Amino acid sequence: MLSVTDSGVYILIAKRTPIGKINGQYQSIPAHDLFARLVGRSIDSGLYSDIDEIIVGNAVGGGGNLARLAALTAGIPESVPATTIDYQCGASLKALQYGFSLIKSGQCQVVLAGGAESSSTRPLRYYSPKDPRQKQYPDEIERAQFSPEALGDPGMLEAANNVANQLNISRSAMDEFSGLSHQKANTVVTKGLLKSVITPITEDPSECDQSIRQTNIEALLKRAKPVLPDSDITAANACGMHDGASLVLLASGRWVKKHKISPLAEVITASSIGCDPNLAPLGPVYSTQKIMEHPDLQGNKIDLFEINEAFAVKALAFMELNGCPPDTFNILGGSLAYGHPYAATGTILIAHLIRALELRNGRYGIAGMGVAGGQGISVLIRNCQHVN
Repeated sequence: MLSVTDSGVYILIAKRTPIGKINGQYQSIPAHDLFARLVGRSIDSGLYSDIDEIIVGNAVGGGGNLARLAALTAGIPESVPATTIDYQCGASLKALQYGFSLIKSGQCQVVLAGGAESSSTRPLRYYSPKDPRQKQYPDEIERAQFSPEALGDPGMLEAANNVANQLNISRSAMDEFSGLSHQKANTVVTKGLLKSVITPITEDPSECDQSIRQTNIEALLKRAKPVLPDSDITAANACGMHDGASLVLLASGRWVKKHKISPLAEVITASSIGCDPNLAPLGPVYSTQKIMEHPDLQGNKIDLFEINEAFAVKALAFMELNGCPPDTFNILGGSLAYGHPYAATGTILIAHLIRALELRNGRYGIAGMGVAGGQGISVLIRNCQHVN
């Protein structure tokens, strides 16, 4: 096992809720309550007063400071500050990156980071009559504007279609990958491989990851219709809308040693980058290439990757452009099967990656996300339970 250093930043807890479909098992639980319940069932209340900062990502909520509301709802002391960030799908990885930086700089010893999303309870949004965009979009708007119209402001479906066309990735390849994601996830469920990661937050015994297809996967893939004209992106090789929350508890090496806690993983570094908004799904390709330049990786290999499967084309593009072997990629299945609760997905990936490294006895892993508006973010971790 790897030794703990005073200057290191470590993950002590990595948990997520089961992931609900929109208007499914969590249809009446707002995002802040999802996060508060997860905190209450994942973290010993005796640790609450040790938390120096809370950072929570959210993408489609109603504004305000969701993190503060969630913290107080969970019973965390009033003295603990909390901040909400909007980095769209990459928000919880960005929260982790900020927490890492706060600890690395010596400003904090313990940071709670994560994300929460409730597509079921998201508020309806409209442009003000004073906003020039209201004339073009007089009705409810489905999403925020991600980039200037002059550069192109595609939705993520359109951007995914652009990537598929540019790289000549076929529907058959996307469908095959999506089916494989469900197969992996079903194996995980059957063997209970993620029981240590998933924390139920209700008393309902049927609470589960609601999007995993157990039967008729091939039939579903074949009959799914394109979501855009002249496109191979379908509802079966792209994610739907979901509810869920996830968190990681970060601490300095000095704090870990003082409290004699065995950490799950060490955060080595995090990197974010911008790219063409019209090709937003390529974001993690570039943020991972940037992270691969880290000195710790010279002469070492990445054992496993966890890259968000918002679209099958994103995963296929990542593997092609970064030369990623399929047997190192999302070995437990990905968001195409489990679901994609937007801002919560980043730290879901981290929790899955830690578990996957444990199962493979891998040392290094990278989690990465593409972000609306043309951005990417990746996090490099080292498995503290690795045995040489």
